[in-house]
Amino acid sequence: MKFKYEKPQNGYPEWNNNPQIVSLNMNKPHSDFVSYETKEQAIEGIKENSSRYISLNGKWKFNFCKDIESIPEDFYEINYNNDSWDEIDVPSNWQIKGYGIPQYTNLIYPWTGREDIKPPFAPVKINEAGCYVKYIDITKEQLNKKVLINFQGVESCFYLYVNGEIVGFSKDSFSPSEFDITDYLVEGKNKIGVKVYRWCDASWLEDQDFWRLSGIFRDVYLEIKNKTHIVDFRVDSNLTDDYKDGTFSTKVKVVGIGNYNIKLELYDKENIIYSSKKEVTVDGKANLHFNTIIDNPRKWSAEQPNLYKVIISLENENNEVIEYVSCDTGFRRFEIKENVMHINGKRILFNGVNRHEFDSEMGRAINKEIMEKDIKIMKQFNVNALRTSHYPNNPYMYDLCDKYGLYVIDEVNLETHGTWKYGQKEEEGALPGSKSEWTDAVLARCKSMFERDKNHPSIIIWSLGNESFGGENFRKMYRFFKDNDKSRIVHYEGIFHHRMYEDVSEIESQMYTRPWEIEEYAKNNPKKPHIMCEYTHSMGNSNGNLDAYYKLFRQYDVLQGGFVWDFKDQAILKKEGDISYLAYGGDFGDFPNDYDFSGNGLVFADGEVTPKFYEIKYWYADVLFEDVKEGLVKIKNDYLFNNLNRYDIFITTTKNGEFVDEKCVNIDLEPGQTYGLEYDVVQKRYKGEEYIVTFTVKEKNETMYASKGHEIKHHQVVLKPNTLQIEREENTNKVNINEEDKLITLSTEKVKVSLSKESGLLEQYIVNGENILKEESRPYFWRSSTNNDRGFKNEIDAVSWRNPKMNLVNIKIENYINLVNLVVDIELDNNSTVTYVYSLDSNSKLKVQQILNPNRDLAKIPVISDMFILKEEFKNITYYGRGEIENYWDKYKSAKVGLYEDIVTEKMVNYLQPQENGAKTDVRYLEIKNEKGEGIKISGVPTFEFNISKYHPEDVEIADHFYKLKPLDATVLRIIYKQMGVGGDDSWRALPHPEYILNPNKIYTLTYEIKPI
Repeated sequence: MKFKYEKPQNGYPEWNNNPQIVSLNMNKPHSDFVSYETKEQAIEGIKENSSRYISLNGKWKFNFCKDIESIPEDFYEINYNNDSWDEIDVPSNWQIKGYGIPQYTNLIYPWTGREDIKPPFAPVKINEAGCYVKYIDITKEQLNKKVLINFQGVESCFYLYVNGEIVGFSKDSFSPSEFDITDYLVEGKNKIGVKVYRWCDASWLEDQDFWRLSGIFRDVYLEIKNKTHIVDFRVDSNLTDDYKDGTFSTKVKVVGIGNYNIKLELYDKENIIYSSKKEVTVDGKANLHFNTIIDNPRKWSAEQPNLYKVIISLENENNEVIEYVSCDTGFRRFEIKENVMHINGKRILFNGVNRHEFDSEMGRAINKEIMEKDIKIMKQFNVNALRTSHYPNNPYMYDLCDKYGLYVIDEVNLETHGTWKYGQKEEEGALPGSKSEWTDAVLARCKSMFERDKNHPSIIIWSLGNESFGGENFRKMYRFFKDNDKSRIVHYEGIFHHRMYEDVSEIESQMYTRPWEIEEYAKNNPKKPHIMCEYTHSMGNSNGNLDAYYKLFRQYDVLQGGFVWDFKDQAILKKEGDISYLAYGGDFGDFPNDYDFSGNGLVFADGEVTPKFYEIKYWYADVLFEDVKEGLVKIKNDYLFNNLNRYDIFITTTKNGEFVDEKCVNIDLEPGQTYGLEYDVVQKRYKGEEYIVTFTVKEKNETMYASKGHEIKHHQVVLKPNTLQIEREENTNKVNINEEDKLITLSTEKVKVSLSKESGLLEQYIVNGENILKEESRPYFWRSSTNNDRGFKNEIDAVSWRNPKMNLVNIKIENYINLVNLVVDIELDNNSTVTYVYSLDSNSKLKVQQILNPNRDLAKIPVISDMFILKEEFKNITYYGRGEIENYWDKYKSAKVGLYEDIVTEKMVNYLQPQENGAKTDVRYLEIKNEKGEGIKISGVPTFEFNISKYHPEDVEIADHFYKLKPLDATVLRIIYKQMGVGGDDSWRALPHPEYILNPNKIYTLTYEIKPI
């Protein structure tokens, strides 16, 4: 029967000022499956291999309409000639393909300042549309069956036409829209027309922090069904109260007419462990229920994602199978006991990430390869949980989460951040609030997500959306989930801002709360389990302070981890002539925009892992080390289900970074248990000998996501010298002093060191007759501002530390024959003082002390360092310290102390907006040499930090994109006492934690030694 279309009664189209119209003539939502002709296909479970699945992905005819007035009225008619239209790939976002421009905003609605509208009105003047056409061939055999068309994702709403007739309408961007088009088809050639609007009234519900893109961005396919077929099924695989046996329940819905058999089989790999057949008489529709107990099944968890295959077959009266359907299932139990969440009886800790669906070249139209790559990276970096921020993901993503093992918070497609403000007390204009005109829309989004995703064992929490304040509509959404699903719990962070609706979330969920604040929650009679649904904001060079959170997560049972914001940068590859770069808000002329606020991923938009992810990996690891005494460490297996014997533990000893010894041990250690691991110690360690014992936990065997030997966690023990050694250093050489008009020069047989008498700064350091310095050295107290620095306005507050003018007060020479000191006093124009003590001894060792006495009234000091501009040829470096990834005062655990080699090139850590990057801490020494092996060795007293680059920090500071940076024909070296931590609790107000801040309330001394090579 064909759909009889009637226009809305209010005189507006369905897409505008009609929020209560969710869809027209759309099939009811159901679980994500297709039917197969053979059991082998059903077991394999690859939709595309079913002959009943016909993909419509590929080239479609496309007409981009810059305004809705230019939409061709009858483009979908059979006689309308679309031959002159462009072609576009489906799935894709049309902005990515060059039609219109992408726009990035965080919370502000994209039409703000361009068209003055209020909900539920959609933009009209600035709205755009895309018209799609595709021709399909239908056989006579197919016409005798039921033909469905399924759109997995269309942004923001669309009308569907077949052979000139309207079939239906849908306006939920991230949920499937399925239509029965059987009665509209003819044998042979058929015309499919789709009209997509960029924005509709439902766009008020889709104010997520993402690029505003449009089009058919997920799969489109036909499914050929028998007249009588399985229309839906639900599988619930839970555990008994003692967590031993499995409760297995399957409900099947059939539509059609006649007498049939339904057979249900449960496979454990190749073995059928349960089989049952029931007769059913179908008169329009019928429901069947299978229920049994499975003895001691293998349990599903993120650590051990054991899956079983469910096969359901429909047999006709002749016992001939006319249809197979299938899904994976896993036996697991998720519950709250005594205000703590448990999985299979164990307290769960979420080592999670938020994730937008995004790729720099595909936008939101990502493919299976990208999804699987994302999942593998997560698992390699010890992530065990995913929040689908803030909409249901591509259905294939959940298949991967089931398979690889990730706990999922599945989130309704809802965010209305731009309709309310922080600190707001009453509902006011917040959407959906208690406004009845939006009730159907939000409940439909709940139902679509629930029905599609209900069979996935990886989903353990339903989320009502994101940052949408409160209201009665949330109670209705909560009630929907609780009435339909007893096996999962419901989450909503918005109650934090509107406590009147505390009852709509079973979890106390917060965003960007500081560690000491969540500890207060834990200490004060908490009524709910607590998670950070967003925390450690990963914008630019960030993710410091993570240790503070993880100490609390492991101390208080009620604090159950969090989800990093977020997994991947959202940036679009843009090409301008010969230049390609990752673009952010404003780069396309989009207005309004939120600049680079989309650059907060642990992974760059092109899929490359950032260095900061390694710090997350370190803290997310479930193997814990504690130093007991020299020669003994305590290891705790903090996994819930994995025995530690599945990993190898390598114990490697180095001396001053050089390999000494290594052995491998395997420990049989059950979850939750600890073990004292003894290790060999070099007993006599002389001055200048530093031994480090490194414990590395590695995969013993290849896994789905990592190769054999993949590192899970490391721990290092530094063994200091413990034995006195008599040292005799006889040297009758003396240090020469030569004072000229502009220079004071100290020299030995190997080196000449000259200070400027005008500035008091090091102007020459001559080795083998060559001055390695291109400019005079200088004290340097600035760093290229990070995103977090800008967030707490450090680039404004601390500006007095950016290139303060220097005034030389005095230079004093102290001559001790074999040692000469040059003591230099300098005043800064911010009323601070710097004293340098340059000490050159007869062994050609130059000891440098920079003593900073800051003005106590100034802002926090970004960094305390000396800057050297070296000649370009000095670019080969060897260092003994933390590496090889960048590391900072509050973000260093992931970097091992070791001996590393590198070459200074034009490369840098390519954060979306250039900023401070690449530093190394706990450095014992640094060698910088040219190709001839000549140069300098800088040693710490005892350690220092350094940063070396082809770029000056102030050039990096002002560049808005990496490609605009021009490398210097020099090497820029900063020898650093400390620089403030990078922070990351948030990126808009939070400073680094107090212990990682350089306050101007004391005197600081930077000390290091330079020797020629």
